[in-house]
Amino acid sequence: MKVVHLCSVHPAFDVRIFWRHCRSLAQAGYEVVYIAPHDKDEEREGVRIRAIRPASGRLDRFRRVRRQVYQAALDEDADLYHLHSPELLPYGVRLKKRGYRVVYDAHEDLPAQNAARAWIPGPLRGVVGSYVEAVELRGAQAMDAVCVAHPTIVHRFPEDRTVVLNNYPRLDLFPDPADWPPYSGRPPRAFHVGSSCNRIRGMPHMVEAMGLLPHGLDAELTVVGGIPADLRPELEAKPGWARIDYRGALPFDEMVRAMLQARVAVLPFLATAHHLTSYPNKLFEYMAAGLPVVATDMPHWRELVDEVGCVRWMDPERPETMARAIGDLLDDPEEAEEMGRRGREAVEDRLSWDAESRKLIGLYRDLLVRPPRPVP
Repeated sequence: MKVVHLCSVHPAFDVRIFWRHCRSLAQAGYEVVYIAPHDKDEEREGVRIRAIRPASGRLDRFRRVRRQVYQAALDEDADLYHLHSPELLPYGVRLKKRGYRVVYDAHEDLPAQNAARAWIPGPLRGVVGSYVEAVELRGAQAMDAVCVAHPTIVHRFPEDRTVVLNNYPRLDLFPDPADWPPYSGRPPRAFHVGSSCNRIRGMPHMVEAMGLLPHGLDAELTVVGGIPADLRPELEAKPGWARIDYRGALPFDEMVRAMLQARVAVLPFLATAHHLTSYPNKLFEYMAAGLPVVATDMPHWRELVDEVGCVRWMDPERPETMARAIGDLLDDPEEAEEMGRRGREAVEDRLSWDAESRKLIGLYRDLLVRPPRPVP
């Protein structure tokens, strides 16, 4: 059976799409194709990547990339298509009208996400959010099934065919704890990773917090990911920037190696409407790597992991609380290591991708033995 995953936004090696969905399905014996923005066709981990030239901007993405992704999808003539971009939903409906099985994957709370987009003028964000929500829900009604990345948004989609696939980490992508660098031998280093290290994800506050740490601590913060070009000068002007080891984007395995050189991880997302309904990948990845986490005090994050005892909660808009939490953990490596151990155990017990992958494979198995759902 051939299954095709489609995306017009995320990169070829996106953590959720490639490393979780596609790789799990390939290991289960499916022929898996991932059509996504990339510089070349290639095959990795049993997944064939069909490359679409990346967009030069938002307009190019809407005008060219979406159309080329759809045309490539038709060329594949698959048994099932899985959409990972809401802007591809109109093309998903077209695939449905051609008689194909189609699944939509809602990665985020889309209306809340649009309400926080800086490039949308403030007065228009509510209107844009409502319009996008209507388009998403109407498109989802036509799908054979919907997958959601967060249980907080499951109520927005058809109850009878929506499955929660949490963004829990694949433990096989992390070295065995016996092979980790000894915690006691690591330098006083914090760690943060993000596809976009921007304002709403707390990057300026995190740099400020590093500047508030005592000079005698000799601490650094490794940052992996992308920093917006217009934010970089502001960050470099802050005293804390002298303590930032900025690595840029790294392949997943290199990112994990960098993570395992740190003693503490930082998750300083601001309390936007979008973040108040989502669970970030990095929270669970930090736990899988055995790192104690300094994180924003979000009610739904606290509800999920507070009992584990692996997080120090703080307010990112008060950088002194972040600095205090980071400093306390760097000053007490024994407590920090114990917190990290508890986080890793929680991932092994109940927060890993193993159970989620079984749900995904079960969904595919059910869909592929029955005819496609008629378009309403």
